[in-house]
Amino acid sequence: MDLVSYEITKADIDSINQVLAKLLNSVALDIVVVGDEGGRLITFSPYGEDMFNVAQRFCVISASVLGALDQLDNLLQSKSNFFTEGLNGSIYIKLSNSNFFISVKFGRNVMLGTVKLFVDRAAKELEPVFIKIRESSSKKFSGIKFDMLEI
Repeated sequence: MDLVSYEITKADIDSINQVLAKLLNSVALDIVVVGDEGGRLITFSPYGEDMFNVAQRFCVISASVLGALDQLDNLLQSKSNFFTEGLNGSIYIKLSNSNFFISVKFGRNVMLGTVKLFVDRAAKELEPVFIKIRESSSKKFSGIKFDMLEI
């Protein structure tokens, strides 16, 4: 059973998309997705019908990585971000305090420090939106706790 514990308004999506547009104007990213702990895609950029399936798959994989990191947390002592470098590109994932995340893929010509700086700024700017989303639904689901992979 997949239980979504929040509702996102069009205004919330518009606020998130504005931050993503600013992020894409600051750093040369191939794709940026915003998702939740269950791998549900909230929004992505750059938008295109041909990118929807890629964004959805990228979101699910990013959530899976964060879930694995959550289980390794007692070894790593930090689960707020993840970076991996590949032959043709790299991935950086930033987890918010509200269990939403921003995941980006970028080319080898883009410096990791720049990506981290701007993604972390975007995450900080989006945190009030994420908190509002979580708080607006908490009354509806009082007594139910939604944490990353509760075991």
